[in-house]
Amino acid sequence: MKKNSTIIIFICALIVGGLLMLNYPSDNTYTFSASDCVTSNHKETTGEDGTVTIDESSGYKGAFLYSKVLNLRKGHYLLNVSYQSDKDNTIIINTNLGQVQNQVLPASSTAASAEIEFTLSQDCDTVQFISIYNGSGSITIHNMNLTGSVPFYTDAIFLGFLTIFLGICLSLYFKKRKILVRSNNSEIIGFIFIAVIIFASYPLFTDYLIGGHDINYHLSRIEGIKDGLISGQFPVDIYPQINFGYGYLGTLYPSLFLYFPAILRILGVSMALSYKTFLVIINISTILITYYSLRKMSCTKYAAAFASIVYCLMPYRLTNLYIRGALGETLALIFLPLMISGIYQICLGNRKKWFLLAFAFTGLIHSHILSVLICIGICAILTAFYMKNILKEKRWLELLKAAFATLLLNLWYLISFLYYFKGNFNSGAFHINFSDQTIFPQQLFQTLITAGSTKISSLGSYNEMPQTIGLIGILSIFIILLYLIFDKDKKNELIHFSTTLFGLTMVFMFAITTLFPWETLQKIGVINRVIGMIQFPWRLLGFIGAFIAVTLGVLIDRKNRFTKYKLFISSGLAISLLFGSSILMDTYANQEISFTKISGGYTHTAPDDYLPKGTTKDTFNVTTPIVSSEKNISIESYEKRSTTIHLTYSCNTTNGYIDLPIMYYKGYKAFNENRSLTVVKSPENRVRVLLNETVTSSTITVSRQMNPVFIISIIFSFVFTIGLLFYIFNIYRKESQK
Repeated sequence: MKKNSTIIIFICALIVGGLLMLNYPSDNTYTFSASDCVTSNHKETTGEDGTVTIDESSGYKGAFLYSKVLNLRKGHYLLNVSYQSDKDNTIIINTNLGQVQNQVLPASSTAASAEIEFTLSQDCDTVQFISIYNGSGSITIHNMNLTGSVPFYTDAIFLGFLTIFLGICLSLYFKKRKILVRSNNSEIIGFIFIAVIIFASYPLFTDYLIGGHDINYHLSRIEGIKDGLISGQFPVDIYPQINFGYGYLGTLYPSLFLYFPAILRILGVSMALSYKTFLVIINISTILITYYSLRKMSCTKYAAAFASIVYCLMPYRLTNLYIRGALGETLALIFLPLMISGIYQICLGNRKKWFLLAFAFTGLIHSHILSVLICIGICAILTAFYMKNILKEKRWLELLKAAFATLLLNLWYLISFLYYFKGNFNSGAFHINFSDQTIFPQQLFQTLITAGSTKISSLGSYNEMPQTIGLIGILSIFIILLYLIFDKDKKNELIHFSTTLFGLTMVFMFAITTLFPWETLQKIGVINRVIGMIQFPWRLLGFIGAFIAVTLGVLIDRKNRFTKYKLFISSGLAISLLFGSSILMDTYANQEISFTKISGGYTHTAPDDYLPKGTTKDTFNVTTPIVSSEKNISIESYEKRSTTIHLTYSCNTTNGYIDLPIMYYKGYKAFNENRSLTVVKSPENRVRVLLNETVTSSTITVSRQMNPVFIISIIFSFVFTIGLLFYIFNIYRKESQK
């Protein structure tokens, strides 16, 4: 490309980026009408102009109008309330930071406005404005306008810099294009990948978020990691603001990859844009890692690229990404092709590439623990199937290398996981009837894919979420069968491996349907425990998609009687792929808005799974310390920031305690002027500090202390990772010199 064209690309990116940044100053105001709020359902009337009115005929006195919960950055704010009222009433600004501010709305027979100023000492995602009715006369709320001293979010700045960065990358690419040795095929594949990523991500091109089955929990995890990092935790094990500031254990659900959107949140990017940016990166990673995995299995560029696109747009992967909002499982799907490639290298391929399996399981471990368990089972099946070859060629050494490398790479996480896993949590009470979650065979082959909600199979398939391999899956299976039946090279190890994968595909497809006798098998204790961990049989759809894509990639470029029809076959598969995926994504894109850029409430509460057993939601109603005896113990000052509490007290007993509004998890320590105090779990699962001496105006500091074993494991994993990367670099360097 000519030099002038490169300059033009950069200038265009600079202009577009600059225009995007111009939106930044206007992102500090938010106006909403009273009808956008939630009423208390006490005979309030909503006008056509968006007003909400309540009067004496309601027979009610108290809170009647609740704004949506907002997510605001640290700073100074001005709330302007437009209203009309016969009597004085009140508006409350409420947060989970212990800040509650009241402001009187003076009586006014005509339209009036009141201004309320407030300051947030830290970022807060639980800001809410509550209108209080005093029980006499009438009050009409028209609208509210919120103005911040700083913009509510930095989306405009982020998008501007991102546009400029992409423009620079594109300019540099075209500038170096003649210097780099690059085939036309690679360039074409690259641009096709970009087009597919944009297509797979187009439902995200909005300024809001659509809901999903699990999205609320994952958004709270991102916000929890952000709050944890700000509080000084690394790695973050407790999400400090969740459950009204009581905190929530985050270690038992892998969260390494969520640090990226959490860092964007720290930089002020809205939750909506942070999450959507992360989903785009997931799409990019899925295509690139699948392509890399198949190339390592000796697939051609064309075959690897085609299989990558098929896998990226598989119905179940898109269902996980959008409809389910199952972030952990979607992340795990990124690494399934790498896992398949890795176990192939160990069983039949280039045994020196054993580290691929270690990296695949590392990605899985930091994505979704249940997927790890299923992958271990798959690897065990494939290893057993090729055990003769593994023993004959002593490939079990590479298998051990991969296992030990996986263990050492992830030692820092596994130790903390096992440390907390021994705790007594509510998750132990969670039980799903596995057989009730199977799907009807017709669901497996549905082609018109729409969004729905999860329903158990005994109630039929009406309004269920997509649980299908789609038209692309059906056609792929048909083509794979033709290739396997008519391929003459039966001794080819890669073909044999693909045949085995296809066999697993058929077994998994049978196992997730109502035809499989799970109801009988789950009466056997050990089987019931194993499938109980998997929870949903249709989770295997993700693995089925990976098996189909990899098998298709291996076979589609084979030279046989179908070679001359390759273009026709590829075109047919591509059309079916676009047909199915576009219907699914269009259906999703037309769902109702769940979160705007200013929406909050992510840290209100979290699922019960990782709360200490016996904890109830009533526990969180207490937001101040509780003493064993108000006669013997008095609290003079109290400050809570994240997981750290500073408390000044006086005590005239040697057998007292103070219960703090923090959920008890192992790791909390208490010090009184450098003297250690005993910390135990109260009956309500709060942090309890035992007082064993009389003192006058003494200060206690309660905070989390990282276990020294955790620190050692982090250092060990870091050193091993550097060593392994150096080892891999040497392997590739030696190969390139040959």
